[in-house]
Amino acid sequence: MGGFRYKAGSWTHARRILYKVEAGTEGTNRRFGITNLEGLAADLWPLYNDRGTAETFIDDFKNGLKMDRLSCKRFVANAFRLVLTALGYNLMRVFRGALVGTELEGASIETIRSRLLKIGARVRQTVRRIWVHLSSAFPLREVLARVAAAVRSLSPPVPT
Repeated sequence: MGGFRYKAGSWTHARRILYKVEAGTEGTNRRFGITNLEGLAADLWPLYNDRGTAETFIDDFKNGLKMDRLSCKRFVANAFRLVLTALGYNLMRVFRGALVGTELEGASIETIRSRLLKIGARVRQTVRRIWVHLSSAFPLREVLARVAAAVRSLSPPVPT
């Protein structure tokens, strides 16, 4: 972890660059940030790291659940759509919690949607039940069952 000054060709002046390099079993993780703050790189890096974590949550909310699709002309309709998206985001957080210890642990919302929720199935309705038949070749059968059990075990909020 450290810093240096650098001037790119299109910049009018040199800027301070912070860097952090980590090497682990999954490979090398190199990160850079540009700052105008004074102080030691070790003191500044957590500030930018926390900001990056928040940006990841915003990215998941916006891109994974299409939160920015507020195209209705009426404010109330857009507000309602945003509330539904926020509920969906919280449900996806429950899904993420149930995915600990599986191959989808730490997956983005978009990955969870595409690999676990947007799957082909045959739906059959009887008088008493609705049956959802998945392919026997579906590779994440056990993971989906685990998530469904976690959602079923949720208790409704207590009214205040």
